[in-house]
Amino acid sequence: MSTSSEANGRGEAHADIMLAVHLRRVRETCHLTRADAAEALGWKPARLAQIEGGMEPTLDELIALGRLYALEGIRMFDDLEARSRGVVPESAENGGGRRQIRRLAAPARVK
Repeated sequence: MSTSSEANGRGEAHADIMLAVHLRRVRETCHLTRADAAEALGWKPARLAQIEGGMEPTLDELIALGRLYALEGIRMFDDLEARSRGVVPESAENGGGRRQIRRLAAPARVK
């Protein structure tokens, strides 16, 4: 028979794994590789691998991941919105961090 503290420990381990799976899925949904996400955070990829493998992150790490993934999610939705209006986001490499856009040529009409 297991004690209450043993059951609680298993519950916490399960929660850590579920968080790890969720964080990996969110990163992948944002179209970020582990290396890209780690670089954006100033982390070593091994640390992100540990977190995605079930190691409990610190509160600061969770906040950093949340901010990164939220920003990437916002960019993803901005890109989808722009594409729906016939505008494609360009690389922001020379834009000082601001997203630059260009209008696409109107699609050819089929007669």
